[in-house]
Amino acid sequence: MRCFAQSWGIVVGGTILQNELLKNLPDAFRVQSPGGVQIAYAVIPAISSLPATLKDEVRAVFARATRLIWQVMIGVSGAGLLSVLLMREEKLRQDMDEQWGLREDGLGPASLQSQNELEWKVADAADVELAQVPPAERK
Repeated sequence: MRCFAQSWGIVVGGTILQNELLKNLPDAFRVQSPGGVQIAYAVIPAISSLPATLKDEVRAVFARATRLIWQVMIGVSGAGLLSVLLMREEKLRQDMDEQWGLREDGLGPASLQSQNELEWKVADAADVELAQVPPAERK
């Protein structure tokens, strides 16, 4: 779930940045940027070589776009906080099922009398063939 949320955060943030830059960058600067690429990545290296007035305008557009990203993400976080506050508490079970996960066909851990009965061996061809037979058909 965390990776899903991170992916959406990156997509939403990138979209906001791209749209704000396309909408607010000065026309004199936008015509210099290559078309068909993410404008944020294309213009960052060029900012340092701009004239002072144009450089200040471009930096201000980046700052406004970043501020808008933060505002949107704060809103999403607030919605997440409100949704958590509306959740009800679910009590966890306190009892324990001693037979949970144990098999009754004699092939699982229930068939072992103690830890001392564990025996390690290298699998051979007969073991591989036996593993391919359904449990109901085994001898």
